[in-house]
Formats: sequence, structure tokens, C-alpha cells
Amino acid sequence: MKCVLTSAVCNNGIIDANKSQIINAILEFKDKADLILFGEAYLQGFYSLSFNFEDDVKVALPLDSSHIKKIQEQAKQCNIAVSFGFFELFENSIYSSQIFIDKNGEILNIYRRISSSWKEKYADEHYKEGKNFELFNFMDLKVATCLCGDLWFDENLYSIKKLNPDLILWPVYVDFSKKCWNDIEKYMYAIRTKTLEGKILLSNYSILEISDKPYLKGGATYFYKGKILEEIEAGKEGFLKVEI
Repeated sequence: MKCVLTSAVCNNGIIDANKSQIINAILEFKDKADLILFGEAYLQGFYSLSFNFEDDVKVALPLDSSHIKKIQEQAKQCNIAVSFGFFELFENSIYSSQIFIDKNGEILNIYRRISSSWKEKYADEHYKEGKNFELFNFMDLKVATCLCGDLWFDENLYSIKKLNPDLILWPVYVDFSKKCWNDIEKYMYAIRTKTLEGKILLSNYSILEISDKPYLKGGATYFYKGKILEEIEAGKEGFLKVEI
């Protein structure tokens, strides 16, 4: 299976611009890849929520939103799967979710982040986490998804290990400095993968127009059993093509 890990710019709070980035990647890799992976909350941008529910209900998107349908249509036309993060509105609650759209444009999986560090401590009961990891099948591989901080809890590592996936998608948004990621943190992330049997694909991104927030400019990594097999280093944007 040919996978593309994105290290892409995200326009925080500008859904149309980020949707265009996803669609452009689908068009670029038509007939060249089977799956494109974008980072956590990429569609809206990680800092697009205020954690005031009355405001955020206008930012979060239900699964049947026109934005997601447009991406589904493009994935079907180009016969390529795509996975990206978004803030999901579901049953009057907001989740940090990762959607997997298959080559037929169908939603194959929705994963809702289990760890809570995506939200501010003052967030109320409208901001929720998922409960379980789960497997789904894609191109004869057993696939599982986790998001960002999930793998920093030993109980979550154990839960994923019990599922025994062939492939683990690990979309993130992290804002380490380039030096901190390249010299230290990427190796710490690698260590967290050491006990897992599956191949692990991580995509991060850089956020624009956040003047008071530090941000990491890009990065994408292919891990296996605690080792970095291939990567785009922090500080660089582009596409990392790997074969599973």
C-alpha cells in the first residue's frame, strides 16, 4: 500500500482553505497513492475552538456537512482514500475526531480521541472524548487510529497492542520548536511505539495566523518498533511517500 504523510500548512479557522489543501493533495496523488494522511483537527485548525459552546457549535462539523461530502466526492472520483482530523459535532457535543474516507468515498471509520489534552481545562460537558480504539480493514490490512496524546498513556498502548493492527495512523498537532522536535522529541515519540507490532504513520502540520502561539512547522514520520524509518523533519513542508 502506498501512503502519503502530509506536512502541510493549515489556515487556522479557515475551513475552505484547508479543504482545498486536502482536495489538492487528492488530485496530486491520483493514481500514485492509496492513502493520504493529514494531522489532528486539520480541517478547522487546532486553535479554531474558543471552548465557548455557543461559538464552537458554529465551528464544529457534523459528518454530513457539505465540506466533508465534497472531500468524499473527490476521493471517489480519484479512487484514493484520505484521513484527516476535524472537530466533530455529534449529538450536541464536540469531539476531536479523525475520519477515514475510503476509495469509494465512503466513511470507513470515525475515531474520537480518547485522551483529553486536546481541550482547555475549563471546557464544559459539551466537549467529550471517545471510549475505545477499534480496528477497520483497508486493502487487506487491519488498521487502527489514535490521536496525538493518546499513546502517552500506558493503558492506551496496551489497548492498541491487544488489537494487533498491521497499521496505526497517528495524526498529531504538536508545537515543539524545530530543534526540540528534531533533536529530542521525535525520538521520544519513537520510544512510545517500541512495543507495538504495527507500522505507524504520523502526520503533523503548521498553523498560520496564530500570533500568540508557538508552532512547529510541519513534520511527518514513519515509525516501526521504536525506530524512525523515514521522515520529513520539523521545519519542512511537503509530502512523505512510504510503502507499507
